[in-house]
Amino acid sequence: MVLGTAQAYGGLRRALAWPLLFSRGGGKDPGPVPYLQDIVAAVIALYGSFTILVGTVYLIPVFGQTLSLSGNVDALLMKNLVYLFGHDMANLTIYLGAGLVYATLPLYAGRAWKTTRLSAFVINLLLVSILLPYFHHLYEDFANSVPLQFIGEFGSYGSALPVLLVTVLGALMLVYRSGLRFAVTPILMLIGLWGWVVGGIGAVIDATIPVNQVYHNTMWVPAHFHTYYLLGVVAFVWAFVYHLVTDLSGKPEPRLSRTAAWIYGGAGAGFVMTFFIAGAAGMPRRYAVPVPSTGEETLAAIGAGFTTLLGLALVWLTYDLLVRLGPAWQRTRGAG
Repeated sequence: MVLGTAQAYGGLRRALAWPLLFSRGGGKDPGPVPYLQDIVAAVIALYGSFTILVGTVYLIPVFGQTLSLSGNVDALLMKNLVYLFGHDMANLTIYLGAGLVYATLPLYAGRAWKTTRLSAFVINLLLVSILLPYFHHLYEDFANSVPLQFIGEFGSYGSALPVLLVTVLGALMLVYRSGLRFAVTPILMLIGLWGWVVGGIGAVIDATIPVNQVYHNTMWVPAHFHTYYLLGVVAFVWAFVYHLVTDLSGKPEPRLSRTAAWIYGGAGAGFVMTFFIAGAAGMPRRYAVPVPSTGEETLAAIGAGFTTLLGLALVWLTYDLLVRLGPAWQRTRGAG
């Protein structure tokens, strides 16, 4: 991905929009300005390579210890590495999903999502901001040094800036008074933005050190990352796949299918809210069965009802995709 974007724009610097960021009036022509999705692709590919390296650094000494080829590993170092790897992998997926939004939503809004110096700067900021928030998973140990605890706090709050300044506000400005066609794809993408914001707010609340001491081992944490993924990443991916197959098939989507998209969003929101309520009430996570006499059984039953609706919506959307998959494949082969 790095090589592809670099070749398309004549170098990695141009793919990251650095000439736009660091050019001054009257200076050299910055050349073609990359699309936002291409900047995201380059940034995430670079950061993905780093994340894989971190995972390798974690695994090699663990395997060495397991095979008795080395001594004991430092437990705190290993915990930092595994959370750095895992937290980064989770963040990389949502930003790749955001790239799909940058590329697709303008087609329905009828407007271009232009790359500005601010948006290019904020996306480049991901090279640092994704690195820092994982420390909030280590607050309860109180084993990391105090400066790292503060870095985790600032990093957790600062990581919200790219989401707010570029993706959320950018999307809202794009669709405002645009005459947006509320088809399945933009509905799912707007639901994805809602899920990203709500899940992110839940994460920032949990990353606040005094709150973290109370909430981190409750259902609040599954609530934030289920919202982040189910109503964020998954919604973005479903939206793009639905757009792609519908566009390639040449068959218009049934108007009724929009109902399935709204059901997906509503049922998904109801499902994750049961998690948030349980977490706020102090219900612990990682329990195989609900804790008796805490109200968790009732919330679990309500959540199961929302899950059923969610499953029906996904079956409905899957059927729509399968109906169009054959014509899309035939038209693609014919065009080739």
